[in-house]
Amino acid sequence: MDLYLLAICIHVVFALLGAGPVAALAASLGPDGPSPATARALLRLATWSLVIVLVTGLAMVGLTGGAIAKGWWFHLSSTLFLAVGALVGVASAKLRKTGDVGAARTLTRIATALVVVIIVLMQAKPGA
Repeated sequence: MDLYLLAICIHVVFALLGAGPVAALAASLGPDGPSPATARALLRLATWSLVIVLVTGLAMVGLTGGAIAKGWWFHLSSTLFLAVGALVGVASAKLRKTGDVGAARTLTRIATALVVVIIVLMQAKPGA
């Protein structure tokens, strides 16, 4: 297995590990949703997964000599990825300061929608 394929595999696995907890918190039902402790644990897993996705994404750009970073879909996906990271960060901070699971759930719903757009862009690579 070459380094690029290994990077893709790690990237996809951790993208799923990061998106899963975000989507789980976003989809939680009921007036209260999960406990603050559970929500914090989900967001902590998502945060570390996002870091690994970022590192492997940068590795893939480097391994291709920047070739994959030339399409508009890549730039939009990267921008949306940063927005997802910011939303998860803000949700974590709000949860830590206030214990308000509802606010974290709202932010993760937006992040989940952005992740869906990123997945479509990464798979379709429009204009590539």
